[in-house]
Amino acid sequence: MFERILFRRSNLSRHRNGPYAKERERYLTLLMEEGRSLPTLRQIANLLYHMAEQLPLSLPSVTPTQIEAAARQWSATLVRCRISRHRMETKFVFHATNWLRMLGRLQKPESQLPFTTEQDAFLQFEQQERGLADASLKMHKTHLRPFLNWAADQVKTLRKITPEDLSRYFVWQAAQRRWKRTTISNHVKALRNFFRFAESMNWCAAGLASTIDAPRIYKVSVW
Repeated sequence: MFERILFRRSNLSRHRNGPYAKERERYLTLLMEEGRSLPTLRQIANLLYHMAEQLPLSLPSVTPTQIEAAARQWSATLVRCRISRHRMETKFVFHATNWLRMLGRLQKPESQLPFTTEQDAFLQFEQQERGLADASLKMHKTHLRPFLNWAADQVKTLRKITPEDLSRYFVWQAAQRRWKRTTISNHVKALRNFFRFAESMNWCAAGLASTIDAPRIYKVSVW
């Protein structure tokens, strides 16, 4: 697998001989099958190498708290601006969580809601980088959670979501409740901001955020 995405001989040798090489290759193969580009796979391959060094993989399972601690420790070594370090830390947590889940070594509570890692990363970004108040963060979470639950049931992964899926979601919501335009506006704002962040993290297809159009969705509203 490494030879399909890494072309420098020294880099290829480092990854092949590095810790947990087979486990890292399994995750990269999965991402390639999902359609990730070669530049993205190279970035994730390098990130996985650092994960294999930083995570306490000698333990039978790894907790989310341990993942976050390893991510903070690693990002602190990067010579980058604060925003860039935060983005890399978020990517570390996201891919480490998915990698360990794939390996069956992620220690998670049974009540874990779908896409909690992505939701928490987004809310943390909104708070730390955009300075949103607690009330705004609570509103975003309130509007995001129904969608994330629906997506987990209907689409399974953020990577597979299409503009048509987003339209189906709003039609489904309209059938469940009587919406006012202010509610729709807040719902659209939360989802659009979330997908802008998801696009920047390469969690979903590019351009999804721009397809969430409030005026087009107003037809499902009531007065």
